[in-house]
Amino acid sequence: MLILLLFVIIAILFIVKYYKNKKLNNNNIEPPGPLNLPFIGTLYLLLKDPHLAIQNLSFKYGKVMTLFFANVKTVVISDPNYLKEVFVNQSDKSTDRFLMGTAKLIGHEKDILFSNGDYWRNYRKILAMSFQKLKDHQGITKNVSEEAFKLSEAFDWYATSGQVVNPGPLFKMFTLNVIMELLYCDRSSYDLKEQHPILMALKLVEESLAVGNVVDLFPILSSFTKKYKDNLTQNLEAVWKYSQESIHMHREKLRKNPSKIDDLLDLFISEINNSANPEFYNDEGLYRVCSDLLLSGTETSSSTMSWLLLYLINNPNFQDKARSELLEAAGGKRRIELSEKNKTPFFNACIKEALRIRPVGALSLPRIASEDISCGPYTIEKGSQILMNVYGLAMDPTIWEEPEVFNPYRWLASDMNQSSYAFIPFGCGARICVGSNLAKDEIFLGVGNVLLNYIFGSVDGNPISDKGHFGIALQTCDYNVKLTKI
Repeated sequence: MLILLLFVIIAILFIVKYYKNKKLNNNNIEPPGPLNLPFIGTLYLLLKDPHLAIQNLSFKYGKVMTLFFANVKTVVISDPNYLKEVFVNQSDKSTDRFLMGTAKLIGHEKDILFSNGDYWRNYRKILAMSFQKLKDHQGITKNVSEEAFKLSEAFDWYATSGQVVNPGPLFKMFTLNVIMELLYCDRSSYDLKEQHPILMALKLVEESLAVGNVVDLFPILSSFTKKYKDNLTQNLEAVWKYSQESIHMHREKLRKNPSKIDDLLDLFISEINNSANPEFYNDEGLYRVCSDLLLSGTETSSSTMSWLLLYLINNPNFQDKARSELLEAAGGKRRIELSEKNKTPFFNACIKEALRIRPVGALSLPRIASEDISCGPYTIEKGSQILMNVYGLAMDPTIWEEPEVFNPYRWLASDMNQSSYAFIPFGCGARICVGSNLAKDEIFLGVGNVLLNYIFGSVDGNPISDKGHFGIALQTCDYNVKLTKI
């Protein structure tokens, strides 16, 4: 009898949910999607490789579809024109971030990644102006070049000793050092046995933000996850304290000499001091924004560097061509500078192709529909989570010829005429990544300088798997390489 009663309750819940979600009202049509079960929604279809599962579902249900992450109604958009319609033409309804428990714990809605409304707009404006002025300070950007040279030197021991190496941790240390030098006047060693303590905080936060986080999707389990939350908070507080100490040091320096701009944090504080309302930007907001830059700027760029090297190893002819081009652009030196970037069109095309074929933000960070939003023939209901299917765009055969093939030449074709919204590795609309230019510079300098000094190959001579794994970023699986010093 108990089993029968349970079955009846589930059946009723299913029917109510079905009819509630099928039509928004008499005039609006919800995007189609698979069967939505009580409690779990459509998660039963996303248990393995969510980015691939969502891509396959889009083939069946269309380029705008409705999924349910447990009870969270989620609209996934995989079409360039619909992305523009939703995130650009109706940006006033689609700019805010969809915030769940972990995001609120990380940002307290006072950072840049996980805040909304005027608070986010004010900080975004200051941060964008700071990044814009960064390129005018050659001494600051020179530090990125110097860090790339140190990265190249870090590979030397493996080349001379004949030891294989996983390049991922070295790339991650490089991007971490770039951000730490820009914000904190600090850096870490490339000795993989002596990891900087901040890396532990980064790792835990990345895991927590993975799409489908059980703690967020099933709040009923929160009583069983206190230890997890306490551990996350402890690691976050270590990052916040690290940021606070640097902010205090920078503020004191600028009080004594307001014109002494040595890094990005100096620019940030200077813009705040010169703003119309400097009191708005208190230390709590500032240290949370700085921590965001550290957390978001480390994994994304290093993952793209790992993908780029993987594809250049799997395509040795491309690796050789890129190296020859870099060597010529550098005038025979074993160092490449940003000033020589316009002389390396093929290598630049390799970077763009890596960003396309394996976009690390495969589904982007979610937005929320603050009002009902029209999307082609459909309506996205107010309160829905919205995802950009960046990976789906990259693998769409109606947009790209042989999308699963790494082909840098597609970016050099004179007749290339794709929509700008078909290639959005840094997102689109008002929340497009504010540090995208810095990220591209890191990738150019980091991988470019390494290629100038070493020839890379797989350990067994066979292609390295390019399947990857999905979390907050679409990352390569760990892989080792052998290298020969040139």
